[in-house]
Amino acid sequence: MEYMGIAALVVALITVIIWFRKAWKVDPPDTPRVFQGFWFLSLLLGLTSLNASTGSIGAWAVDISALLLMLTFTGSQKVGSEGIDVGDTIPSFTAFSDDKKLFTSSDLAGSRVLIKFFRAHCDLIVSPSYGDGKS
Repeated sequence: MEYMGIAALVVALITVIIWFRKAWKVDPPDTPRVFQGFWFLSLLLGLTSLNASTGSIGAWAVDISALLLMLTFTGSQKVGSEGIDVGDTIPSFTAFSDDKKLFTSSDLAGSRVLIKFFRAHCDLIVSPSYGDGKS
């Protein structure tokens, strides 16, 4: 039954590799359902392997699959009509970088960009003194 644990781990890792390659190319899947199906399969195979008490490889598959299932089921966010899709031109904005230097959206032209938005309760966002080095 050790082969079940190995198969479970292989299924989990191959789908993780494909998922992250798509993310790196900024080509996310329209729906995570196919990936979730494979992770569920990996979870079942890993649990079967653990039930047969054949080693810890099944435990790794269960851990990886359960984590990814949880993240993909709970991680989707509601986006209003103002949402930006992959490949869209972003609206003009001015912001501060991590090293507190001012930049604009036009400075990012031609670059691969990941924009992460934080909630307004973050001090770095709501603090008017961030740009002068006092925060």
